[in-house]
Amino acid sequence: MTTASGRSPAQLVDDLFAQDRRAILLGQSGSGKTTLATALMAELQARGRTAVCLNCDPGLPAFGPPGALSVARFDAQGWTVLATAPLCSLDAGRFRLPLLMATRYLLQTLDTLLPSCEFTLLVDTPGLYQGVAAMELLPALVDSIGIDLGLVLTPDSNTPRLPTGLPPLQIPLEQIPRAPEAHPLTKAERWQSRNRLWQSHMANAHDYQVPRDQFVLAGTPPALTEPETWQGRQIALFHDEQPQTMGEVVSASPQQFHLRVASVPACANRLLVRDAVNRNGHLRTVPKPTGNELPEFPDDARAIEVRAELGALTSITQEPQVAVRVGSVVASLVNGVMGDPLLQVRMLHHPRSLLFDVGDTGRMPLRAAHQVSDLFLSHGHADHIGGFIWLVRSRIGHFPPCRIFGPPGVLGLIKGMVNGILWDRVEDRGPCFEVHEWHGARLKRWRVTAGNPSTEPLPDQPVDDGIIVREPGFVVRAAELDHGTPVLAYAYEPQSQLRVRKDKLDELGLAPGPWLQKLKQAYFRSHWSERIELGDGRTPTVDELTRALLLVEPGEKLAYATDFGDSEENVRRLSELARNAHTLFCEASFLCADQPQAQRTHHLTTEACARIANRAQVQQLVAFHFSHRYEKRREEVYQELQQYTPRVLIPKAMAGNGLP
Repeated sequence: MTTASGRSPAQLVDDLFAQDRRAILLGQSGSGKTTLATALMAELQARGRTAVCLNCDPGLPAFGPPGALSVARFDAQGWTVLATAPLCSLDAGRFRLPLLMATRYLLQTLDTLLPSCEFTLLVDTPGLYQGVAAMELLPALVDSIGIDLGLVLTPDSNTPRLPTGLPPLQIPLEQIPRAPEAHPLTKAERWQSRNRLWQSHMANAHDYQVPRDQFVLAGTPPALTEPETWQGRQIALFHDEQPQTMGEVVSASPQQFHLRVASVPACANRLLVRDAVNRNGHLRTVPKPTGNELPEFPDDARAIEVRAELGALTSITQEPQVAVRVGSVVASLVNGVMGDPLLQVRMLHHPRSLLFDVGDTGRMPLRAAHQVSDLFLSHGHADHIGGFIWLVRSRIGHFPPCRIFGPPGVLGLIKGMVNGILWDRVEDRGPCFEVHEWHGARLKRWRVTAGNPSTEPLPDQPVDDGIIVREPGFVVRAAELDHGTPVLAYAYEPQSQLRVRKDKLDELGLAPGPWLQKLKQAYFRSHWSERIELGDGRTPTVDELTRALLLVEPGEKLAYATDFGDSEENVRRLSELARNAHTLFCEASFLCADQPQAQRTHHLTTEACARIANRAQVQQLVAFHFSHRYEKRREEVYQELQQYTPRVLIPKAMAGNGLP
């Protein structure tokens, strides 16, 4: 059951809550779930009905302390918290099983607090409504709580259908237009709100000093030999499985804990150490351990705008870059959404980058060119290949050949640009390129070396299922599209991604170092019997270290496509290539009002771009290559994209223009 009509809370109670039931509120962060829950609770309370709200967002709860799930009632004085269940993380997506266990604990507590009492239960979820986390968490919540109704917050009353990507929940779904004032909070606003909640919870805190051996430690405790890492850590005290209070660490040693707690527990024998820390007035998630691992990167799903490394005086000097983290790579639109296409996919475990198109390169530092192993060209128009001379100049020296992939005719373009330069003084240091030209079932290949006017033919390479690169750890696929000239779209598909368990490193007395990179490389090459030198005399095998240290997770695909028309064949081919991708980078060159221009120039409108993202069921869409006619109207492009898909990511700077 769905409806797109706007109704008041009183009408919703009349229509949907004539009898007590259990309803779950669904929608992205900032869609107004908490506002709706508050309004429904107030209406039910005004009618003398018993109602309880279960808040399942530990990061920014409507009531109760951050870092916990809580149940509460609502009356004229506001929320009254009935019970709280602390979690080990602010991030519900990362700790879904503990969240479900906390939910079950709170339901059992309600049975004790409200014995033999019928009541309506509203469940306010975290901002998960699509993707892997939602597919795992939401059906489990529905099943474990006994949900019999879903309220889905949608952008407005004109939205014709439920958002795509909702997991199958096997319950009636009611579509509720979100309130006009509802909007996602910026990261700064979320921090401020979370800090206010925690400060309020700790307003009357007590000092509490106890011996270390009084507690069993749980959660994510750091080593007691590193006292500075304990300062400010958020904690919860339990007696067996019963929560007692929450607080934070003042200091810790192997002998004693000095804590600040919201209330002094009558008794406690278990200390849950959370992955959050309160320092300088900010409660935030502890950064993931890096060592020789992944650098810090924002943990929200939103695309971010980042500072250019050089900021050269080019046509895109003022255009913010846009970057997203996809598994173990960072994919950056170097020239933003308005500048020349240039997507840099930078691998975080070793110094290597892939480039997808190479437009204006004024922002690219020299070292980036040295790390480029492959260039994937969509086609040869100037805004997609104009920066190639930068790559040629930057690779003078004894570098391995750079592979170049492109549509039919790309060899002539590369030869023309390389041979258009005088190389009389390059000696044996001329840049070398292996050109791969797409011809459907095979790639024609040549070696082009600066200073050598002849082109060396190489054996053709067969193309199986669109795969043009196959390496240990990842493949790259291509699909041919039509732009009035052949263009290629690409998908980068890691076979798996590795996580190193820091707790096991500490347990084995190991420090991160270059050996970790050797281990990962050997893993991807299946060299199980190879021995890795740890620097302390030990030389375990790859198989032994893999079992002890590594978590192997499925890889996350990203896809890149630009400059093609809205034909059924183009849409079909790209949708298949990008199927279930984590992130799709796709052009959205024109507003729908300029569709004739899009058709004439073989480009996409916002609607066509969104349609492809929906059809491919990608987790998130990064739209780019906007026409320069919208340079001062880009918020209109994003607003129109949002009308057609909930998957689009809005760069953070746009949030100040009224966009979520």
